Amino acid sequence: MNTKTRNPVENGQELACVSRELDNIRDGLKMLGLKQCSCCRKYFMCPDGKNLLNAGQLVCVRCVSSWWEQCSPKISIEERNTIEHQILRWLTSYYEAKVILASAG
Repeated sequence: MNTKTRNPVENGQELACVSRELDNIRDGLKMLGLKQCSCCRKYFMCPDGKNLLNAGQLVCVRCVSSWWEQCSPKISIEERNTIEHQILRWLTSYYEAKVILASAG
């Protein structure tokens, strides 16, 4: 039967079935130890915290810059300082980032 000829009830039931199946797949991936980036929605193995920064949301290294640009204006200065420190530690620990201090002058 063609999906265009199905009535809305059949389409709704099929959508609900697909949604349940996707939920089951997500649950299975979580049971295998994979976690999802809150930005790009890709799954990563995270046995040691390297692949995803956990700063209230899980964020992968590819998304951390854009995530921070969107997130930082919405939070308090105290929260921002705390998360900036987490990002700094995460990037230097796992991605060999270097800290360059700006000189006053």
